[in-house]
Amino acid sequence: MEYKLIGKVIQSLHIELEPEEYIYAQEGTLAYMDSGIRRNIELNGKGFWSVIKVKLSKESIFIVKYTNSSNIRQQICFMGNSGSIFPMKIADGHKIILRRGDYIASEKKVEIELYLSLGMMTKGNEPAFQRITGNTEIFISTQDELIVRELKPGEEILVDESLIKGLYDIEESQIRFPKRFSIFKNLIAGEGMMLTSIVGPG
Repeated sequence: MEYKLIGKVIQSLHIELEPEEYIYAQEGTLAYMDSGIRRNIELNGKGFWSVIKVKLSKESIFIVKYTNSSNIRQQICFMGNSGSIFPMKIADGHKIILRRGDYIASEKKVEIELYLSLGMMTKGNEPAFQRITGNTEIFISTQDELIVRELKPGEEILVDESLIKGLYDIEESQIRFPKRFSIFKNLIAGEGMMLTSIVGPG
């Protein structure tokens, strides 16, 4: 599978599928596709509770599998829900925590479920996210180009919690109150009540 992103702020995902290649995508993300591509509708989960978790994560309970059923290369195009598109890879044994509803498509089927964290809420974060696991490349919806930070073990950054787009291999125990913080200073600086401390690795 080959792909390219067209556009700067408002982007579209253009994919070329070889014969018998396929891609999974959320409902409502398709812009266009060649006539040799076949669509199959599948449940976005492995059972009743899995499907419920998907729905609570703001994704559709159905996912569409697009397969090139012709004998020549075919093209397909998807759009996100907020402008730009960001590709990222996930491997077995790893997980991505995202804002709910941001998953667009993936080369292989992934498992999507609701991720609730009281700890994240008490540290200033929205308590409901979506957790994605699998072994594939995924495409997520963003408002613009993302800032990506890879933290070494023990490395700490302070982040405005409203700007956290996603976390890769970050456990809840790695998200903390800053050791030194001032609600008054944060409010004066326009940063909300507090910043969030994230400690690596991840």
